Amino acid sequence: MADKEALLLPACPNPAAPVQFFATIAPAGAYVALRIGFFAPEEEHNLFPTAWIETYTAAGYALRDPLMHWAIRTEGTIRWSAICLVDTVGVLAAYRSHALRFGCVVSLSACVSACNFDPPGGVIGVQF
Repeated sequence: MADKEALLLPACPNPAAPVQFFATIAPAGAYVALRIGFFAPEEEHNLFPTAWIETYTAAGYALRDPLMHWAIRTEGTIRWSAICLVDTVGVLAAYRSHALRFGCVVSLSACVSACNFDPPGGVIGVQF
């Protein structure tokens, strides 16, 4: 695990088990992509509800998702509501229609890893 990737798991009691960690802090769903290359991440964990994954995949949202665009272009953390990128196809509205209203993106450009998640009540329980 790259040093910066370890920052994603500061409160994780078992760094070898990030899926359980993200499922705990974001029971509504999470997407974690590690070491994103030209085409896809080397490792990913999609904990979002199946209905949302099917909608997202069928609509081809990955190529037009403002959250993913922000993660690829920026290093840092941001709440979903603070992202001011153009959303020409309504990806963010589609998230909300699936009850995914609150979340944040964490992007570490040294290893190009990203995490999108929707914690309960929009409260991020972990400091990044």
